[in-house]
Amino acid sequence: MLFRLTILSLLLFSSDPLIAQTTHILKLKNKKNYSEKSQFFSDSTTTLVHEVCYNEPNTIDEEGCYILTLTLIDTSKARQLKKIDITKDTSIIKSVFDYRSVWDWADEKVTLTGVVNILALTEKTISVDMHIKITDNRRNRAYTYIGTRIFENQRN
Repeated sequence: MLFRLTILSLLLFSSDPLIAQTTHILKLKNKKNYSEKSQFFSDSTTTLVHEVCYNEPNTIDEEGCYILTLTLIDTSKARQLKKIDITKDTSIIKSVFDYRSVWDWADEKVTLTGVVNILALTEKTISVDMHIKITDNRRNRAYTYIGTRIFENQRN
């Protein structure tokens, strides 16, 4: 019996090594030295940019930002659907995740999955509810964006 429990435990804990390494990006803003900015830009497409940055005062070369960019390729279709699957609805939305710091300017090699629900879309603000998971196989980490954010027009 003990042998079966040991095997079961090994299978459960080794099946997804990312579980212990998940960073909940939208919760970081509540931690010391983190800030958050949500804005959008419009021209032929609408681009939402969400940044959560770490910067410890009086310290050099430790700052970095998690950046999620959601580009609504077809804004009218996105407004109509409201619920957009970022994996399947690639003709409507393009999603990119990046981490930038003084030590890391390379594009990330990640997989994004999940849904974006458009709650409100005006010329001044766009409100979305995100349920996104990012898998970073290079660093063996996962990131999530779970929650609602209001993006403000960058021109305001």
